[in-house]
Amino acid sequence: MTQIGVYLKDILREMKELPIGDSNGTAEKSSNGAVDTTSCSDRDGSSSDLELDEDFTEEEVAVAKLVVTVASDALVVVKETIRFITCLLKISGNRSGANEEKVETMEQLLSCCRQAADQINDLGASVYPPQDLSEMKSSVKRLYGGANAMRREIGSLGGSPEGAFVALERFEKSLGALEVEIADDVANEMENLTISSS
Repeated sequence: MTQIGVYLKDILREMKELPIGDSNGTAEKSSNGAVDTTSCSDRDGSSSDLELDEDFTEEEVAVAKLVVTVASDALVVVKETIRFITCLLKISGNRSGANEEKVETMEQLLSCCRQAADQINDLGASVYPPQDLSEMKSSVKRLYGGANAMRREIGSLGGSPEGAFVALERFEKSLGALEVEIADDVANEMENLTISSS
């Protein structure tokens, strides 16, 4: 699980190096408040001083910034999940056989996190122009499914999963914002095609 967090952190760092202006503000806005488990170093190295790259349109920049936010919130979800599991293991550590009962659920949770990280990586790859909006929509759909599966597995473990649930909710809001932006871009493309063909 920790390796997945490191993997996501690497993806996020690469995405923050994209020449799309201030991507840090979006990610920070998404990851503050109750679920802000990232330290300042997690957000270091952002490319706030980079100029807008000529290869990116304004619409592509908007999508890219939202993808950075999704990646940032995914990292928070993994951190909160690790924290939740660690606390759970400490609480049940004294009870014989208590952890063995949870192994299968934890393996499922690990699988969900691994799949989510792969989807975030795919999203990051789709950000480069020309952006593949259909691929992004597929990744968003899979990430929604993964978030639901994580919520289900975490809930079945008992304990106090509030922090993880809040992180998942914020992550889903970020996905929703990206989904709306992608849908708007697709609609604009269709409108432009209609105008140019008439």
